[in-house]
Amino acid sequence: MLAETGTVDLPTYAFDRARYWPSAGPGGPAAEESPGGADAAFWAAVEREDLAALAELTAQDATESLERLGAALPVLAGWRRQQRDRSTLDGLRYRGVWQPYPGTPVGVLSGTWWIVADERRADEGEAAVAELARTGRPVVAEGAGLLWLARELDGLPMCGVLDAVGASRDGLVVGYREATAAGDSVVARAGATVVGHKQHAAVLTPRSGERAAWRWEGGAPEGFVWRGVHASQLVPHWAAHPEIAARLVAAAVAPAEAPA
Repeated sequence: MLAETGTVDLPTYAFDRARYWPSAGPGGPAAEESPGGADAAFWAAVEREDLAALAELTAQDATESLERLGAALPVLAGWRRQQRDRSTLDGLRYRGVWQPYPGTPVGVLSGTWWIVADERRADEGEAAVAELARTGRPVVAEGAGLLWLARELDGLPMCGVLDAVGASRDGLVVGYREATAAGDSVVARAGATVVGHKQHAAVLTPRSGERAAWRWEGGAPEGFVWRGVHASQLVPHWAAHPEIAARLVAAAVAPAEAPA
């Protein structure tokens, strides 16, 4: 047996209650009025597939009418359950809204930009990226992004940032490379070595610009470096080379160069 000791107050914070889930805004699923009265009784009967209750509610007593109603009842019940489940899920979702680029003249861009453009406004997105490149802002394109910066791909106009033409071909180039930065750029200093992968079917002509992005043993220089642009078919493994992200962020916050 132990001697009596003093008492200790229970920690009250353990029983606090706080709601962290955001409340639904006006007009959301949670704000929708639930059916009441006759509507509620109707849908309750549908969900129970209670033909007798529905006949009473709809004043349908003819045999032919009841047969038609009975045939549709399982479909209505299934639809009702599906809509109720969907409404419940919608009430728990976050809703994101974005405003499309309005198509106004780009001018000189400054600060940080996030460009989102669908196929209906692709030309405007391309113009914005081209302006970012022209004003010296960092633009990094890897893999398929390299082709998007070209003058054209399979005869279709692209961004026109790089003076090169892309063409699709049969077959797929897949592999890993240990590459060396051919010069200073927004992602690597000259002579830095990285490991990356390639996976592409289209090719670009020429293969590289006046300033190439990468070199590797047994291969011709590849990719393009121009002002703040770094574009290549090679996709470096950023997790293995965190200095790439650090260098790109530093370039993004640095003052812009004078437009070319």
